[in-house]
Amino acid sequence: MEDERQLRSFYDRARIPWSRAWLISMAIGLASGCRVYFSYRAVGHPLTWLEALSTGVLDWGLWGALFPAFQWLASRFPLERSRVMRRVAVQALASAVSSALHLFAFTALSSTIRTVLYGSPWHLDSIRFDILWEFPFGVAIYWGVQCGIQLHTSRERARSEELRTARMRAELATTRLRVLQMHLQPHFLFNTLNAVAAAIHSDPLTADRMLTRLGDLLQRVLKSAETPEVALEEELAFLRAYFEIETLRLGDKLRVNLAPDPGTSRARVPTLLLQPLAENAVHHGIARRTEAGSVSLRSGRSGDRLWIEIEDDGPGLSANAPPPGVGLSNTRARLSELYGSNHGFRFSTGPRGGFLVRVELPWHLTSPASYPLT
Repeated sequence: MEDERQLRSFYDRARIPWSRAWLISMAIGLASGCRVYFSYRAVGHPLTWLEALSTGVLDWGLWGALFPAFQWLASRFPLERSRVMRRVAVQALASAVSSALHLFAFTALSSTIRTVLYGSPWHLDSIRFDILWEFPFGVAIYWGVQCGIQLHTSRERARSEELRTARMRAELATTRLRVLQMHLQPHFLFNTLNAVAAAIHSDPLTADRMLTRLGDLLQRVLKSAETPEVALEEELAFLRAYFEIETLRLGDKLRVNLAPDPGTSRARVPTLLLQPLAENAVHHGIARRTEAGSVSLRSGRSGDRLWIEIEDDGPGLSANAPPPGVGLSNTRARLSELYGSNHGFRFSTGPRGGFLVRVELPWHLTSPASYPLT
């Protein structure tokens, strides 16, 4: 249903201006009038230019007048996605009705004009010929116009998708710089290097592991420039490297519980989505506790949505204080840019009294991780 609403909205935004369509129909009408003039002249029944051109302009001008209705039908019953047979049936009925309306209006107006100019309306045989020939021709015109509208809209959608991809890449570059800056902030490097200095003599292996994981993190951020979206399993591999540094730094004070649904491992998520949320949980949740605390991650699929939850058992939301950290606002803005209204992002007090963030994304699959961090 959401996809249908978005598709319908796009058809509305990609409308061809009625003035342009009407001018095109007038041009075709003039060309048709010229054809009528020379055709009748060739068979020995010459018409005046006024008769020939007025016939062509009236014929195609009526089609131009019906064009807004054609666009409305194209936006409400596009020949794609779900329920194709129902939409084809509606379009077939619309083509018959449109052709009949056009034929009736053209015959009535033409007969009125002939009566005013020559004192005699169309003959019955002429009207019968129009019905036998013009009606199927009108149905063909309707389908031709519908195909033109569909092709125009498909081209506009492709162009819009290219612009969206460009915006995603620009947003990713901005996010990459923000995350890199976040990791290079003095407090992060100071805390990490302090922990390395404290462990380098007493536990060289731990110090070496911390430096290795810090290098992995920075390398992964730099590699993400050309990867707007990745598999959830790759994002979790990056998150494990981050948590390993924090666990080595905080020791037993931090417990991490990553419990994603295995069925969501190939679900597509924005690159570097989870780390800012996890850092928010560690620094504004666990770091404020005097005793040990935990950060949990869960994921699952609900219909056509992927959901991910990150929860800590820190102090949670204060009554009148805004939600902590810039990671939340940056993530919200990024998701809005990437998915528009087709996503969910909310935070609340968790069941254990801490802070809970829930992200919902459209369900799409991607290839397995290209750069897993183990």
